[in-house]
Amino acid sequence: MPYNVVLMNKKLEGYWLVTKEYKIESKDGQVRIIRFEKCKKPARKTKTCVLSWSYVDSGLIIDNKLDKEVKKNWQPEVKTTYWVEKKKDKETKRAILHFEDYTNISLNVLKKELSIYLDSAVAQQAKKLK
Repeated sequence: MPYNVVLMNKKLEGYWLVTKEYKIESKDGQVRIIRFEKCKKPARKTKTCVLSWSYVDSGLIIDNKLDKEVKKNWQPEVKTTYWVEKKKDKETKRAILHFEDYTNISLNVLKKELSIYLDSAVAQQAKKLK
């Protein structure tokens, strides 16, 4: 069965807390949040799905939930486009992801945890926020 890009984008949609070795990594009380915006068919076709990230005060995350005001007034530090290939890598079984300025990136979403690989090494991990 061919890999379904729509399902992958649906899994990614939302806010993710960046972790390191599955532990929350904070810098001066700030944590990094990645937001994958809803990726509709026209954006998937033109390969312009939107991803943004920003540092947020760690006190704004309680019980794995991001504060509503942060979501409402999302002010990303970096905004970029990405797209997911239609087929998974046959060897690693990971989805191939393309960012504007990067290559050789793949990702694996297992339940609500995201692992982003650069070549074959884990570059980042994240867990989904409510």
